[in-house]
Amino acid sequence: MYEDYLEVFNKLVSENEDFILCTVISTTGNSIAKPGFKMIIHNNMIVYGTLGSAAIDNAVLNRSININEPDIINIDLGTGIDDYIKMDTTCGGTLSVYIEPYHGRKRIIIIKDPGRDIIAEAVENLSRFLGFKILIFSDDSEPDSGHYKIDDIEGTEIGRNDYVIILTRGKNDVRVINKLAGKRPDYIGLMASLNRYKSDMAMINYDIDIECPAGIEINAVSPYEIAVSILSRIISIKNKNMVKKQYIIKND
Repeated sequence: MYEDYLEVFNKLVSENEDFILCTVISTTGNSIAKPGFKMIIHNNMIVYGTLGSAAIDNAVLNRSININEPDIINIDLGTGIDDYIKMDTTCGGTLSVYIEPYHGRKRIIIIKDPGRDIIAEAVENLSRFLGFKILIFSDDSEPDSGHYKIDDIEGTEIGRNDYVIILTRGKNDVRVINKLAGKRPDYIGLMASLNRYKSDMAMINYDIDIECPAGIEINAVSPYEIAVSILSRIISIKNKNMVKKQYIIKND
């Protein structure tokens, strides 16, 4: 059972997923739960373990999915203690569960043309300031730059907690979009006009959701204003507080 816990835990960590680890830290009375019992919640579902009973598991599940920082949930198993979650049970005693949310590291993926790109620089700088991890793909990348070639996109795992910003200027759009086939990031945004976007998508033969133009409408002009627009959209998605989109066209 312990090996199963490590397998589930390590898999979620390696896949950069958000999840919640719940651990019994103390009990009194006759609860079947004992300190050390663990449960893992992922996508609002229990994917591993139990805290002693289905009723307790569901009570902790319902309470913990709204917790973003470490906390303790106290459960009353029939003793009548105020401020505890009340459970209808004859066990008596109490149960305390430590709630530990794990947040996958959010990653900004910038894809750009060769040469200096002042918008890419602004997006990178602002993203670092906001605590995102940065991954850059560009065909002018040197081996020691920490950047990658555009052809490396296919072999890179891109999915949950990744936010892709395409800053190519036309000729590489379709090539980049094709490299993203099968990837499922939380967001893909393209800096382009609607006409260019439609032209690009007419040459794509698979379904992919791309926002164009990337970002929210704030009448941005300067590179950093554009970066603020793009990062504002990404933050709204990351925090699951979506603002109204300008337009998203699906390639049906």
